[in-house]
Amino acid sequence: EHGHGGHHDVTVTATFTCEAPGRIDAIGTGIFSHFPRIEEIEGILVTDTVQTSFVWTPSETEFRLPR
Repeated sequence: EHGHGGHHDVTVTATFTCEAPGRIDAIGTGIFSHFPRIEEIEGILVTDTVQTSFVWTPSETEFRLPR
């Protein structure tokens, strides 16, 4: 089946570098408004001090960074 009601996984890797990471308290996405059939996005956050995971959904599009 090519896009006829099946389940599809996509893996994306993104790396961001911030000059002032202490000023960021959350990360978010607006992808659900552009692609409404996406049900959830599982993310992994790795910094110098934290490793954690999170899930974005259409109703939860922001992840508060742990301090």
